Amino acid sequence: MSENNTQKRIAYLDRLRIISCILVLLVHVSAQWTGTGSTGKPGFCFALSCNITAFIGVALFVMISGALALTPDKEMSVKDILFHRTFKFFFMYFLWKFIYFVLELYSAGKISDISAWKNDVILALFKKPGMYHLWFLPMIGLLFLLVPLIKTGCSKKENCRLYLVVWLILGILIPTAFLFEFPFKYLLMDLTKLFDISIFTGYLGYFILGHYLMQFADVKRRPARIYISVSALTALCLAFTAAAARSIKDREPALGFSSPLTLAVAICSIAVFLLFKGDNKDEAPSKLTKLLSDSTLAVYLIHPLILEMIKKTGITAKASNADFGIPLLLVLLTLCSFAVSVIYVLIKRTVLKGVKNAGS
Repeated sequence: MSENNTQKRIAYLDRLRIISCILVLLVHVSAQWTGTGSTGKPGFCFALSCNITAFIGVALFVMISGALALTPDKEMSVKDILFHRTFKFFFMYFLWKFIYFVLELYSAGKISDISAWKNDVILALFKKPGMYHLWFLPMIGLLFLLVPLIKTGCSKKENCRLYLVVWLILGILIPTAFLFEFPFKYLLMDLTKLFDISIFTGYLGYFILGHYLMQFADVKRRPARIYISVSALTALCLAFTAAAARSIKDREPALGFSSPLTLAVAICSIAVFLLFKGDNKDEAPSKLTKLLSDSTLAVYLIHPLILEMIKKTGITAKASNADFGIPLLLVLLTLCSFAVSVIYVLIKRTVLKGVKNAGS
């Protein structure tokens, strides 16, 4: 999820990565409140709104990866894609599944139980999805396998537009429409099931969208940026209202709106990406920005563990009000996760530098 150190760093992508990481933390922080309390209370509506907004971070992470992987002047060999990208992400997926399964075993007091090791760790590696956040790793690893196939085609603006228009209709607009009730809804649902449209849906769209916005989008015109920002805020407010209304009506959280594959999140992701790109002055990122950006992968991997440790202190248990609890927990989780990750990155840099110096 970070570019090669030999490649010129793009300041606004580093900043975007940091913001995206914090938003991903907000996904799991706000989830602590979306499943509790009355669906009609303001605290629940605030938690649900935060949860919907937070999924912008997931979309942006995929867009950043696509923007870097599909850059025309960046050559990626098949070996690099297989071993440095796809294999790396799958290795991390199984490694961290193993780590979290072992920690669950330890928490349950079964660390010395051979049978539990067999069923809950070894077999679980192949039968269970693992901790809730790890799904991202194999998804992004598989997307990198498509790079040799799509990179040449994506070098042309028209090709990207053709795919993105179809993707936005089939993968974003129609699924969002199905969250609402309207005449002939179920007939349209049956119609879409007649065709396999999976090739035009999913996270591949965000992968190509990031590349398209980075290479072809014109963000110099101020009115265009204002228009997309107003559209994004309007779409987000409508999503908040619709999700709250549906939750109150059904008396359960309307979590269908909490997804990157919804219209509001897609529009907001485009707006945020363009705003950061428009503020880019072609300057090199600061040392702090690079350090925090390089730490985001570690933050992503360890934050569920730190979240549980914070919850066990009882600090957030006293903050039953979501309006206060969500900002408090987000700040604590962000500070603790980045602190641990920054230390890890600094140690890693020191070790690699020492190895390099010893080799020379």
